[in-house]
Amino acid sequence: MTPKPPFYFILLFLLMETCPVTSQEILFNKVLPPEGKVFSHVSGITQDSQGYMWFATKKGLFKYDGYQMTSYNNNPEDSNSLATDALEAICIDATGVIWIATYGKGLERFNPATGIFTHFRNDSNDMKSLSSDNVAAVFVDHEGSLWVGTGNGLDRFDAQTGKFIHFRNRLNDSTSISCNIVAAIYEDRQGTLWIGTGTVYVGKEDEGGLNRMDKKTGTFTRYQHDPKNPQSLINNKVRSIFEDSKGNFWVGTAGDGLHMMDRVSGTFQRHRYDPAHPEKLSRPPLNKARRPSRQTKRPFPCRD
Repeated sequence: MTPKPPFYFILLFLLMETCPVTSQEILFNKVLPPEGKVFSHVSGITQDSQGYMWFATKKGLFKYDGYQMTSYNNNPEDSNSLATDALEAICIDATGVIWIATYGKGLERFNPATGIFTHFRNDSNDMKSLSSDNVAAVFVDHEGSLWVGTGNGLDRFDAQTGKFIHFRNRLNDSTSISCNIVAAIYEDRQGTLWIGTGTVYVGKEDEGGLNRMDKKTGTFTRYQHDPKNPQSLINNKVRSIFEDSKGNFWVGTAGDGLHMMDRVSGTFQRHRYDPAHPEKLSRPPLNKARRPSRQTKRPFPCRD
């Protein structure tokens, strides 16, 4: 005689039959700028200690309080306004001051309490001024130091003097930064500063690379593409760096390049697009024919 199944098994079976499994629905609320038009390009997002969201866009700076947007734009008649509406990146320091990278107009310091923007520009007559007015990255480390990635090297801001300390590529010096086009700055949990460099100009594929900085000595360890080493970077154009919650260290490069880095050995595990496995990277490799030529004036063309 076959034993009868327990009652809870029968109940579970009935629940499975009557309650089909559905995926959780994710809802999005559209947030529009004050003029009611969608953002053309959001190049940076950050949040301050009061919970306000700040957006760097190609149409100026925007603050979101959870209900409405407040915009900050360039006013040619006001020297205390934003220098340009074309913004590249944004970060906030421990005092609540907002730092903004711009293309062609240098570095902006914004005090939300006063609404005043202070401009930092390159001055050919001042060796301690900003290295270049083309700024792609801004980052505040755990010690409160501000780092600025420019088209002419990496800068550290000296808050006491209002001047900049420069770190640039030096010919035949392997301990200097690998390339002066700085596109990404990141600090890992160990307090190590990582610098992503390189431009996407055709004809300059060898320039760039990932750099680990020793802040005590001001020297760099370079990690670059080696065609003979499958555990090196796929591409020298390092665009993004991130350490996840499990301590995995990710490096993204231009073209077809996502990597997980072993920081102890200095090796990279490559994750490439494979049409036979669509569950992996979801896009085909970048069409090299569409890359900008070396005559392109802008050092950060992939941000357009």
